[in-house]
Amino acid sequence: MTKLKLKVLGLAALPALAACADLDETVVTGVTGTFFETPAGADAAITATYSRLRDFYGQEREVLLTQVGTDTWTKGGELAGNSYLNDYTSQLSPSAPEEPNQNNWFNSYQAINEANTAIAFIENSTGIPAAQKAVRVGEARFLRALFYHNLVRTYGAVHLTLEPSQ
Repeated sequence: MTKLKLKVLGLAALPALAACADLDETVVTGVTGTFFETPAGADAAITATYSRLRDFYGQEREVLLTQVGTDTWTKGGELAGNSYLNDYTSQLSPSAPEEPNQNNWFNSYQAINEANTAIAFIENSTGIPAAQKAVRVGEARFLRALFYHNLVRTYGAVHLTLEPSQ
């Protein structure tokens, strides 16, 4: 019985020995612009820009910034701490330290910068097929416009940035 257990344990340990043979890794801490000029890089850039949608949509801030203060929302006790959202006082500004204003402002401009980066590198790429390039640039422009739409709808006139930050 013990010999059988030892054989089973020995067989179970064999894959563990083989797994430790090659532990060399290529650590990637950042990517250069040339990565975004490849088909895989273009896909990654657009996926990263899409991922910024979750910072706004499906969150409480989406409701607070788009419905509160309109005729679809009635001010009640649940807004006692955030009454400025319904009254449009001076607290409702991008520089207000309270959530959701500041986070929405910063997250939106981060997403816009990601879209600008994608547009800049994908448009100048020679390694991406023309059809894929047109789709990816179109997606990035749409996402940038959507983020600007949400900013303008919430804050009014905002700064328009069409180039990626350095």
